[in-house]
Amino acid sequence: MNLLTPNELQLLARTNPQEIVNFHNNMVLEKMRLNKQFSIFLDQNELSEENTNTEAWQEYKDMYAKYDEVCHLIEASAFYMEQNGTLRTARI
Repeated sequence: MNLLTPNELQLLARTNPQEIVNFHNNMVLEKMRLNKQFSIFLDQNELSEENTNTEAWQEYKDMYAKYDEVCHLIEASAFYMEQNGTLRTARI
């Protein structure tokens, strides 16, 4: 998975509108994959609320950070698609 910085995302939106749609769609797919991964992880691991300093919690936090970044990129790419008029294409 290739995550872009906000500046790279903005440049992509200006130079190649169709590619921003592809990127957005790929991020939505990545979010769905991460949702499934979270479900499997939570089914296989018990996370204690009292002791959050475990290997399982660290893995959860790492997964959540990646998930958060993907969600942010989905929102940002949707914003740029709306700005250049390609948002309709992505929602079909």
